[in-house]
Amino acid sequence: MTVSGKQYIDAVTRIHIKENDLLSKEFLEQLVQAEDYDACLAMLAEKGWGCGGERDGQLVSRDVKDIIKSERDRAWDLMREVLHEDIRKLDIFLIPIDYHNLKAAIKETRLGHEYDDIYMDQGAFPAEMVREAVQKKEFDKLPERMAKVGEEALGVFLRTGDAQLCDTMIDKAAIEELVATADETDSTALKEYAELTAVSANIKTALRAYKTGKNQEFLENALAECKTLNKTALIKATLVGIDELVDYLSGTAYGDGGAEFDKSMSAFERWCDDLLITRMKVQKWNPFGIDPLAAYVLACENERKSVRIILSGKKNGLPAETIRERIRETYA
Repeated sequence: MTVSGKQYIDAVTRIHIKENDLLSKEFLEQLVQAEDYDACLAMLAEKGWGCGGERDGQLVSRDVKDIIKSERDRAWDLMREVLHEDIRKLDIFLIPIDYHNLKAAIKETRLGHEYDDIYMDQGAFPAEMVREAVQKKEFDKLPERMAKVGEEALGVFLRTGDAQLCDTMIDKAAIEELVATADETDSTALKEYAELTAVSANIKTALRAYKTGKNQEFLENALAECKTLNKTALIKATLVGIDELVDYLSGTAYGDGGAEFDKSMSAFERWCDDLLITRMKVQKWNPFGIDPLAAYVLACENERKSVRIILSGKKNGLPAETIRERIRETYA
């Protein structure tokens, strides 16, 4: 069953109610100031966070990974409930998982050994399906774009043993699929998500390439095309140096980001996530179509990142200020 216009209005109304359950900036600060990891877990449990579908105040696990997975499952269960068959319209958010699993399967095949813990679940395609397609070299069982880059990357990896080149090929293909998939929709939110993801990936790739002394050929092959950054100009600036890269970005919509990656990669990643969630907030007031639902999915993802950062920081004894500066913008 697909969702009609009236049903979209009902779905958006329900999501607006669920937005009230998102963690506030004030609550995240309370977590940062909590005495220790156990205190954080207790506070989260009181919010029903990390307790699975029952929300009964009992944490599914004390492990960060399990808690985050529980919350992701809950968010996607809600999306399936309100969208029915139209849930496929949100498959764009699963592309990074599918391509991660493609990289994992290629590395396994190259090493001749299986490592179950390197796969991610919750993709659009079962991880085992991706693994089997690569191991048996039956790439036609995968979607066309995935199949093409998977076969090429496996061949390169088997010939050269260059894991970084393999990853670069697949990462670029994933970004290109994000952008192409978004372009096939009439969703402002999905197009915004794809474009900002492409921009963020390109800038991070450029920065790493500069720091590791990569040449122009590498950058040509590693950077994906996007609408709001000029690939040629980005490459030219990167080859000169950080100051030139920051200067180029200052003339784009991402000028503030240049100052952030001049601090650290984690600061830049936070800036990218905050920019995306800020742009998603306007979708709250759109009562029609997929956009408010897509924005909610991204809001939940941002929330999970912040909780993961806080819990991991508490577990590793990081100072509150160090944790605080990595927390993402909230959707509230």
